[in-house]
Amino acid sequence: MQYQWTLIAGVNDSADELAGIVRLLSGKYGVLNLIPYNTVDGLSFERPSWERAAEMARQLHRAGVLTKL
Repeated sequence: MQYQWTLIAGVNDSADELAGIVRLLSGKYGVLNLIPYNTVDGLSFERPSWERAAEMARQLHRAGVLTKL
């Protein structure tokens, strides 16, 4: 099973979001694909920094959620 999560800076890249993902996917067999949002002209959403996205992937992996970035 594959799960997809689009990372949007300031929207769903917080510690609370990480905890929610861990609760949702712990014990499930699958891979979580973290996909940094691509900025679109005219929309206020922004891509998180690469460092933030990589840190999220590391934290999820340490919590037992197989994660690809």
